Amino acid sequence: MTFLSFVTSCRDRCMRTIGHLTRRGLEWTGFLESAQLTVTTHSDHPDIEALPPGIIYVVGGPTYQKWAFLKCPCGCGEPIMLSLSEKKRPRWHIDTDWFGRPTVKPSVWQTAGCYSHFWIKKGRIHWTADTGRPHASRVGSEG
Repeated sequence: MTFLSFVTSCRDRCMRTIGHLTRRGLEWTGFLESAQLTVTTHSDHPDIEALPPGIIYVVGGPTYQKWAFLKCPCGCGEPIMLSLSEKKRPRWHIDTDWFGRPTVKPSVWQTAGCYSHFWIKKGRIHWTADTGRPHASRVGSEG
């Protein structure tokens, strides 16, 4: 590790910590709505069974993102895996603001099980009207 990459890594960790502490303080005072989800980034894949609720676990590094893992927010506990690769379809994109709150695009729709359908905006879950129902392209194909 070069000195410059070490300094950059320390700066990034400090900024994330400051953002996290600021978010928690603003949530505590009521100036900021509490986040339902936050992001953590790691270079390796998570243990899916041990994945805690309320966390989007991004596999990647400072300049790239490969996968995102989270537990279904409906409460069923099903793991959700989203491809963040530019080369794969379907794919999603995660933007994280200064407070560590994720916005995921496009929406997330479970294609089996609970059929949850939701948006994640600034760390909050926004349920769609059709959550709990199969996607229209799957209706009639299940037997």
